[in-house]
Amino acid sequence: DTLVTQSDYDTLHDGMWLNDNIISFALEYIDRTKCRGSSNGTQRITLLDPTVCQAVKLTGQAVELLAQRDLRASAGSSNTRGLLGVVSDSDSPDQPGGTHWSLLAIRYVANSNATNGACRIVDALHFDSLSGNNRHSAADLAAALHPALCDCPNALPTVREAAGCARQANSSDCGAFVLLYAEQLVDAASPDDWPLMSAGGDGRASEAVRELRARYRRLIEQLAADGPVYKD
Repeated sequence: DTLVTQSDYDTLHDGMWLNDNIISFALEYIDRTKCRGSSNGTQRITLLDPTVCQAVKLTGQAVELLAQRDLRASAGSSNTRGLLGVVSDSDSPDQPGGTHWSLLAIRYVANSNATNGACRIVDALHFDSLSGNNRHSAADLAAALHPALCDCPNALPTVREAAGCARQANSSDCGAFVLLYAEQLVDAASPDDWPLMSAGGDGRASEAVRELRARYRRLIEQLAADGPVYKD
């Protein structure tokens, strides 16, 4: 469970840069309300928060760090699964937040030739509100995640920039766009739809980001009224 401090909460105000803790809180909320509890007992989409993604990217120890996650598709399953990971341009192992956030979306399926649940990666899409500013960090994260999904050394597809995703109009909204993208990708009928989506790109992106910030402020305030959620 993510503990939200007052300073974390304050980053949700317009014009503020969302920090890693607020992004982690929002992803945990999305995971609990939208991703868990599917009828077949497995999560169709897995969300990885900024701290986990940063550790995986910089250490290359995805297998060890993600050992407790149900990442692999069930052997023989034909369903496409998805993984959403938060990308940071930071190279610091202690500070997951750098100067820009974006979202990596990996689609994968069970490898029909494997009996141990190993997967085949279909593609990797990069949703970046600054037109690919984080492309190299996204490629590094995708390469680092590869061993946690695949036993065989099949080539990881080149990370492609998602076409048509909404762009930020300032220097502070990248984290809010990551959450906007994540919500829309999770709400898609299937990860199969991801390549065709224009995440956040409905002509009202700036308004959608303001609404998202206000919505998460209200959520934290409501949760705080029910019990201790954030503190100084």
